[in-house]
This record gives sequence, structure tokens and C-alpha cells, in this order.
Amino acid sequence: MNQLNFKAEGFRQTGGLHVAAIYKGEGSLVALAEDVGRHNAVDKVIGMAALERVDFGDCFLALSGRISGDVAFKAAKVGLPIVASLSAALSSGITTAEASKLTLAGFVRGKRLNIYTESERIII
Repeated sequence: MNQLNFKAEGFRQTGGLHVAAIYKGEGSLVALAEDVGRHNAVDKVIGMAALERVDFGDCFLALSGRISGDVAFKAAKVGLPIVASLSAALSSGITTAEASKLTLAGFVRGKRLNIYTESERIII
């Protein structure tokens, strides 16, 4: 999440853009995108990673915006096991994550985070 803030130039400068990124489990960046809409940013990084034939099962999605049911659904649909955000998970996101066994972590800041679902995937 620290990398997300550092690499997202528009988000850092304005606070008016959403950023989404896909990282491999060990932390290397696969794709990063910014957009005025959080859903658009998520769609962009999933598309970039898909074009590179990335194994989503070995990655996680990081974003700046709230984790809605739509965002959780998109992640689960491509096989991303974890979604982490600087912001909160909405109840629709939690419900979708529970149904699809997706791990959701919100308010990820420094060494603090809230884990909403499937906590066994997160090693602290």
C-alpha cells in the first residue's frame, strides 16, 4: 500500500483521482492505473494484467477507494484472492467477498488494517 501512494502521481498530487494496482504476492507491481472513477481504475488494471496473461491467483488488488460489491465481484471473477484498500469495504463488498471466499482488507495504512473476510490469507 505504501507503493500505491508513492507511484500514483495524480492521486498524490490532487487527491481527486482513484488509483488501483495489481501486485504479485511478494510485492512486485504488475499494473497500475488512475482514473476519476474507482471502478474504471480497477477495470484498467485487470485489463492490463489480463493482456500480460498474469496468473491472478498469485496476485492481489490494491486500491484507494471503497470496496463495493462490484469491485469485489470483478476481483473474484478473475481469481484475485485479496483486495486491499486505503478506504473501507462497503457492506455489499463484504457480502460479495463472503460468497466468493475473497479476502477484503480496508483502511490499510502502515501496519494497521481491518480484515473483513477470509483473514487466513493475511500474514501480519
